Amino acid sequence: KDLEGFSWISAWVVVCFWSLDLATNFATSFTENGMLVTDWALIAKHYLRTWLFFDLFVVGVDWLAIGVHLAHGSAESSSNEAANLKMIK
Repeated sequence: KDLEGFSWISAWVVVCFWSLDLATNFATSFTENGMLVTDWALIAKHYLRTWLFFDLFVVGVDWLAIGVHLAHGSAESSSNEAANLKMIK
């Protein structure tokens, strides 16, 4: 049971971290043609064209796994389903 508790806490920490990371990517500058781009609109446009959909998919799978766990309310049944969802990642 202790490992399940640790796993549950770890799942929440991971999904929260990556959700915050996804949001901060809209404020993370990048370089283009040797120039540092800091304009928020250009950053958002660049993120939309590059990593946003992949990040949404990965974070979405994590949130889905937590949702499955919460919906079933049982660590045994949802851990199997969450493991299957992780295989998609």
